[in-house]
Amino acid sequence: MSQYILGILLILAMAIDIKTKRIPNSFLIVLYLLGAGIEYYKHGAEVVVVCAMAVLLIIILFPTYMVGAFGAGDIKLFGAMSLFIGFIPTLTCFYYSLLICGSVSIFILCFERIRKSGRKRKHYVSYTIFIFLGYVFTLWNKR
Repeated sequence: MSQYILGILLILAMAIDIKTKRIPNSFLIVLYLLGAGIEYYKHGAEVVVVCAMAVLLIIILFPTYMVGAFGAGDIKLFGAMSLFIGFIPTLTCFYYSLLICGSVSIFILCFERIRKSGRKRKHYVSYTIFIFLGYVFTLWNKR
């Protein structure tokens, strides 16, 4: 059940990110509280361990923010996801989202080469799209 709730919330995060080009902290706080509440309901006091793992995940992914590869909201979104689906599935989702984003980026670069446009354009693509797709692939491979 929590997987479906997370899927709906990821679609909402994707819509917000596409429209505003950021994921608001207020939305992420709601995600963290909802994930922790569901985890507490399912497993009781183990929620402390799960929250610690979410913080660990943010610490692991923080260098990607520091080098400019991801936005802070994307990293915090992965942390919130780990409260819903767990540490390892979230890392799997991160892996899939990187693969999908890399494939799309290569396609965009090739397309720009073919067009041979004289001016350089910076493309902004909301990474939450790839997070959602990575989440779908993670759930699909989990079955």
